[in-house]
Amino acid sequence: MESEEVNIAKCPQCQSENPLNAVYCIECGCKIDKIAAEYKKVQYLGIVGIVLFLPLALISGLYLYTRPGCGTKRRGMDIIVVSIAVWIFYGVVLLYSSFYLNP
Repeated sequence: MESEEVNIAKCPQCQSENPLNAVYCIECGCKIDKIAAEYKKVQYLGIVGIVLFLPLALISGLYLYTRPGCGTKRRGMDIIVVSIAVWIFYGVVLLYSSFYLNP
C-alpha cells in the first residue's frame, strides 16, 4: 500500500499540499508544473555545456599538448583529462536525471 505522502504535490508558491494530478494549486491557484518547466531549462543548459563548451576545452588541451615549450604538454594533458572527466560526469548526471528524475 502506498503512503499518503507519495500522492501529494506541494505548490511551489505557497507550499500547500495538493493532489498529485493537480494542475493548479487549490489554495493560491499557481500552476503546479512550473517546476517541471524550470527543470527542463536547466537540463537544456547542461546539454549545451556538454555539446559546446567541453569540446572547446578538449580542443584547447590538444592545442597545448601539441605545442613545444616548457610545461605546455603537461598543462595540455591536464586540460584533456579534466575535460574528459567532466564530460563523463555531465553525461552520467544528464542520463540519470532524464531517466530517474523525470516523472
